[in-house]
Amino acid sequence: MRIHIRTQIYYSGKADGPWKVVNVSPTDKILILAIQKGEHDLSTNFYYANNKLDMSLTFQQSGLREGCIIETCSNPLLVIFLEFIIHNEIVREKKTYQKFNVPTNPTLIHAYSLRKAAFQNEVAHFGERFGELDRHFTKSTYRYILDLICEQFETYIYNESNTDDPISNLILRLHVKVEEQTKMELENFINDNNINNNNNRNPNSKLYQMEQNLQPLHSITYKQEYVDNSLSIDIDSTDEENDVIVIDDDDDDDD
Repeated sequence: MRIHIRTQIYYSGKADGPWKVVNVSPTDKILILAIQKGEHDLSTNFYYANNKLDMSLTFQQSGLREGCIIETCSNPLLVIFLEFIIHNEIVREKKTYQKFNVPTNPTLIHAYSLRKAAFQNEVAHFGERFGELDRHFTKSTYRYILDLICEQFETYIYNESNTDDPISNLILRLHVKVEEQTKMELENFINDNNINNNNNRNPNSKLYQMEQNLQPLHSITYKQEYVDNSLSIDIDSTDEENDVIVIDDDDDDDD
C-alpha cells in the first residue's frame, strides 16, 4: 500500500514534490513512519484528516488507505506561510547585507519560534481560521509577524484555496520561489567568480555543491492549475548545509 507523507522539508518547498511516497503494509504500525523524518525535524506526531494518529495502531486500524496524505503537523497551512516568510526575509537580507543574521532579525526570530511551536506543541487544527491564533499561541509569539501571515493568507485565498489540493499547490508555489532563488544565487556565484562551468568539476568546490543542491529542484514545474513561546530564545547552532536553524526554547507556551 502506497501512502503520501509530508515531513518538515516538504513544507519548506525544498523537496522534490509536495510529498514523499512510502510503501507500507496495512498491518504495519504508524510508528514505522518515524524513520521517514529528517535529523532536524521538529515534529513528533503524525496527522490524517486533521486528527492525530495513534502510533500504536496499524494503518488498517487507523482507517488509512492507498494514496492518503499524512501530515507531520496539525496546521500545515500556518507552517507553509511561515516558510514563505522565512524565505522572503532571508532573500531580502542577502540582497541588503549579502548575508542573513537570525539573532538580530526580529522577523526571522518570531517566524522560527512560531514554526517550532506549531510542530512541537499540541496545537488543535484551526485550518484557515487565523483569527484563532491567540487560542493556541501566546500573542508575543506571533504578533510581530501577524501582518505577514495575513498577506500570505490573502495570496493563498486568491491562488490555491479553491483548488482540489490547496496544500500541495501552495507547496509547489513555494518550491518555484526556492528554485528561482537557488538558480539566481548559482548564476551570481559563477559570474562573480568568473567561473567556466565546464571546467569546474571538483566535488569539493562550492559551485559543485550548489549545483548538486539544485538538482532536485529541476523536476517540478509549477502550474497554477496543478491538481486544479516565549521570545527569550537562544540560537544554539546553524546547520548551514541544510539551512536549518536549531532553536533552544524550553519554555514553549501555547496557551
